[in-house]
Amino acid sequence: MRKITLFFVLALALVLAIPGAVGQLARARQETLVAALAASLDGGQLASSEFEAGWFTSRAVHRIEFDGPAYLALERSLTGQAEGTQRPALIIDSRLAHGPWPGGGGGPAFMTARSELALAGSDGLTLELPGQVSSRIRFLGDGESRFESPGLNQPLRLGDGLFQWDGADVTVRFERGARALDSSGRIGRLVLSGEDGELILGEVQLEGRSRRSSHGFWTGVSDLQVERLEVVAPDGSVIAGEALHFTGTIEETDDLVDLRFKLQAAAINGGAVTDAALETEVFGTRLDAVEWGRYLAIRSAGDSGDAVDFARLTRAGPRVGLTRLDVRSPDGDLAAAATLEVPVGSGARGPLTALGAAVGEGALTVDPGLLARLAQSGEPLRQAAEILLVLGYLREDDGRYAGEFSLSRGVLMVNGRALALPY
Repeated sequence: MRKITLFFVLALALVLAIPGAVGQLARARQETLVAALAASLDGGQLASSEFEAGWFTSRAVHRIEFDGPAYLALERSLTGQAEGTQRPALIIDSRLAHGPWPGGGGGPAFMTARSELALAGSDGLTLELPGQVSSRIRFLGDGESRFESPGLNQPLRLGDGLFQWDGADVTVRFERGARALDSSGRIGRLVLSGEDGELILGEVQLEGRSRRSSHGFWTGVSDLQVERLEVVAPDGSVIAGEALHFTGTIEETDDLVDLRFKLQAAAINGGAVTDAALETEVFGTRLDAVEWGRYLAIRSAGDSGDAVDFARLTRAGPRVGLTRLDVRSPDGDLAAAATLEVPVGSGARGPLTALGAAVGEGALTVDPGLLARLAQSGEPLRQAAEILLVLGYLREDDGRYAGEFSLSRGVLMVNGRALALPY
């Protein structure tokens, strides 16, 4: 009986000790996940961490700061205030429950977390975001996080403007160490209005699969579907896109990067364009992965990217181009495509020297009705269209205007005519 009693005492002591041991490891796991989140956000970096360890529960507070002029410009546009002394930041306040039985349903787990989010401006003021992030990390380090928000009950005043949001429901599943992320969900309708006009972003459906490259950038596939995007200028003019669909693919093979981005819109209205369907796709292939990672890191830090070794970036003979640009409208259609290739070993020191070494070709066709409609959007465009027609860079072909170009050894030919290049 004593042996049985001793066994149960030891077993109970072990059970009670496990959450405390897990709590010692929880900090490292949480730091890894938050650091991966910061790395996935352009210009984001984990600036500080606070951790209060308990036996069964702990608390962690992380601050992700955003660097670069784009974030400060966005903040000024939202708040109408001048730049402060601090960097804008995302604050994540988490309550952790230690395994092996952290509660909350779902069975055994290494730990669970419930996190609240807040945005801190450059002036130090914070804005608590509605909703909560629920995370579950299994014993092997994989898991999932789900952000649920009901949105704002009433418009929020930001500076001289108003912000409305219908909430979100987004789930991210991750592998151990956050090396790979799978995301899916929806972001509700968003409206930002003020003296400078109004921005309306309809519901967004998103899906993505991402994996962290050894060179510091993310590869994978992203898919975004936007119900409507509308921009209203102060004078009341409107530019709107309906049923927008964006897909992006980034692949890495043998230390080379291939990129492809595609945009579709069921209808675009605004300016001189009415009910125009749009489909366009651009690509870049055979870029050096090391230099591409350096370029993204430099741009994320707010620099120009001049420090990138352009000859190294283009060492493998990259190809860039416009797979297609198709516009279909009641006034006529437009179609265009183009490719450029930088030869292997060109030694290009920058975009202009790369263009001087590149070879390429392309073509454009446009209906006269659409060209006339586009020319109505501004005097410079109308003059440019007239000049192209007079010089023969656009020619009439079976009731349409057409242009073809070829580039070789620094000489650009358009419809058989040489066109001077700015280098």
